[in-house]
Amino acid sequence: KKVEWLLHWSAALVQRPERRSMVAVLCLSPEQGIGKSMYGHILEEIIGPKNVATIKDKDLRDNDNASFVTKLLVIADEVGVSGKADGSVISALKTYITDDSIFCRALYASPIKAENRMSWWMTSNHTQPLVLEKTDRRFTVLRPTKTSLEYRKMLEDCFDKAQGKYSQSFSQEIAGFAYALHKIEVDYNLIAKPIWTEARARLQKLSTPPQEAFAEEVTAQGASYMISHYPPPPEYLRMGGEVAIQGVVPCLILYGYFRTWA
Repeated sequence: KKVEWLLHWSAALVQRPERRSMVAVLCLSPEQGIGKSMYGHILEEIIGPKNVATIKDKDLRDNDNASFVTKLLVIADEVGVSGKADGSVISALKTYITDDSIFCRALYASPIKAENRMSWWMTSNHTQPLVLEKTDRRFTVLRPTKTSLEYRKMLEDCFDKAQGKYSQSFSQEIAGFAYALHKIEVDYNLIAKPIWTEARARLQKLSTPPQEAFAEEVTAQGASYMISHYPPPPEYLRMGGEVAIQGVVPCLILYGYFRTWA
């Protein structure tokens, strides 16, 4: 199902590159050199390099965005914008993905409003490259399986080391892939929303504030479960008094549970 979603997402980009995708793809893996960015660059070859911008997360933090906001595909490598200071960056990224128009800002020039035609392919080696809310509707998160030596060798053979570009045989494969993508009857309903993946669910869990995650577990499991699994330090019990008063847990003891759970 994940492969089907990605193929339809790619086919929509290739068949109608001017149509922005309302869902960005975020490819996560701590492994280096396994082709996370390469897939984006394959799509770049198909729709034309002049229609594509490759950026880093520092470019997302810069006020000047003219280098990429007028492109059809943005490949964002090594994304890592999950810190407390990155709230405005994440907000801008959401705008880039879904808004009809964006402001194009260049150095020493007044901002101008431009039609938003960007689709986004993003990669990261970070465990939590950005904050992903449970209500998110903008990101499909993919995580490749662990690669083998044979797979890495295959990737190396895709390049002509003497020429510094794709090998002739791999260029022919890209052309064949482009032909296949043009033949797909795109299911736009399928790609209108992110597909559920374990990687997406894990990132959403990591993005949940600890207080909220703890409250959800208390609600789901009940006080008795928390008492047995996350007993508070003895000093909290002494300060908080007895627990069982008509099923009420004093706030101080609840905070002790939270500290143990955390």
